[in-house]
Amino acid sequence: MSRKDFIDKFINKLDRVDGGSIRSLLRTITKEKGLAERIFDSIFEGIVVIDEGSNIIFYNRAARDLLGWPRDAMIGRRIEGGWLRDMAGESKAGGEGVTRMQVPVERGRIFDLSSVPLYDNTGNPIGTVVLFRDISDDRRWEAVRRSAARMEAFASLAAGVAHEIGNPLSSLDLYMQLIERDLDKLPPGEGGDIREYVGIAKDEIGRLDYIVKQFLRAARPMKPRLGMEDLNEIVESTLRFMEHEISKGKVRVVPSYAAEVPGIYVDRSQVRQAFFNILKNALQAMPDGGELRATTVAGSGEVSISFTDTGGGIRPEDFGRIFEPYFTTREEGSGLGLMIVRKIIRANGGRIEVENVTLPPDGKRGTRFTVRFPIGGRYRRMLPEKRQTEDRRQ
Repeated sequence: MSRKDFIDKFINKLDRVDGGSIRSLLRTITKEKGLAERIFDSIFEGIVVIDEGSNIIFYNRAARDLLGWPRDAMIGRRIEGGWLRDMAGESKAGGEGVTRMQVPVERGRIFDLSSVPLYDNTGNPIGTVVLFRDISDDRRWEAVRRSAARMEAFASLAAGVAHEIGNPLSSLDLYMQLIERDLDKLPPGEGGDIREYVGIAKDEIGRLDYIVKQFLRAARPMKPRLGMEDLNEIVESTLRFMEHEISKGKVRVVPSYAAEVPGIYVDRSQVRQAFFNILKNALQAMPDGGELRATTVAGSGEVSISFTDTGGGIRPEDFGRIFEPYFTTREEGSGLGLMIVRKIIRANGGRIEVENVTLPPDGKRGTRFTVRFPIGGRYRRMLPEKRQTEDRRQ
């Protein structure tokens, strides 16, 4: 017997039932309905029930919270498209089994989805139950754990490389100096080619020495010497230090500093090093010149600095790798600069964000690095791993 036939027969027999029995029956139905709703609302996963016409006939509290739906306002609404409609379709196509998948939804979140078809007593399909939960945090923390493992392996490798290469490089540099002294004893005009080769060798030794120092800087733990600093002053001093490189690269700097910037509790020299690496990266992205915007902002308990270039932006497939050790898109790059930046910013209680942007008024494409620090002495450290907490709602 279908639900409609049952209701029709029940209504036809109502005139034969006394009022007390009807009231008792309605109280029982209401009580059971309320109990069922409380049970569904206590479940952490979102639940949405959809009929055969793709209309919503029920959803619980978790679904309201995850989807931002008002209470009961979506009942009877038809789902025209999107992942809910797709899941209902997949469930129908899959027969009586459970369909499960993970899909990205709005605002960069990822949902783990399951759907089960519903049937009446006669086996006719009457709808679909879709269950889902937000696993975005799980994915993020898994990425953090993988990154921590890579960093540990990198630190061990970097320490070994620095030890094995550092001393031979010092010896080579010393021998190059001795050769230069001997060349100075030759008659004028002799040894020109050798001088050129020695110069090239010294340049290469210097480059290797720089890479080794980068390795050590990346591998060693950051121990900030904290003090109250002015973010505007740190940015200005870094730009002054790089003034020659900026001018040589035909880059125009457009500064915009907030008038009143509260102090931040950081290691000034470390933060300057991080800004230097970001600016160096921006200049390398604009080999034919361009524009660099440096903007500070204060508010909401933090201060920030944004460095925006017109270098064309980062390829989408590279976004997840730019802070990884050894990753570089340049032949002469070591792939350590941005990794060191993130390490410094985290050690000083801040966070760094990166995005591609389109700049007005001419619509040039570029990259924006934004570094945020908490105001005053609210020093925050990045935890190496996610803290274990009690079960929480997704």
